[in-house]
Amino acid sequence: MKWIETLVKIRKESVDSLEREVALHNARLSRAQSVLSTLREDYRHIQIPQSSNGAMLGQVSLQRKFAQNAIKEQEQKLFALQQKLAHAKEALQEANKELEQAKFIEADHVKKELQQQKRREQRFLDEISSQRFYINQREDG
Repeated sequence: MKWIETLVKIRKESVDSLEREVALHNARLSRAQSVLSTLREDYRHIQIPQSSNGAMLGQVSLQRKFAQNAIKEQEQKLFALQQKLAHAKEALQEANKELEQAKFIEADHVKKELQQQKRREQRFLDEISSQRFYINQREDG
């Protein structure tokens, strides 16, 4: 019985750990989405001046290029975080299945133990009844 309790405890700790990991990935994903929104907003605010010299146009063009590169990099980070989150959720789902299996095994074991205890008690009561019957037969005879 002890090994079953240990198994359930280990499975529960695994589920708890994976839940924390999923929460961490969700927080990171949220932050990455926020950064991406900010980068996109900043990119929209970079405007090409209506009248300016070539140096100014070059500078604005370079600024827009850097902003586009930053957006692409952040989108890649976001995609990687989404993949990690998906893997963590899959692992959590599998760990929950394993925990449920361990709990089922534990409940089944407890049920069998109770049935065995009940049989032992019934045998004991049957033995007492047999002894009383035998004693009553001897007293009557």
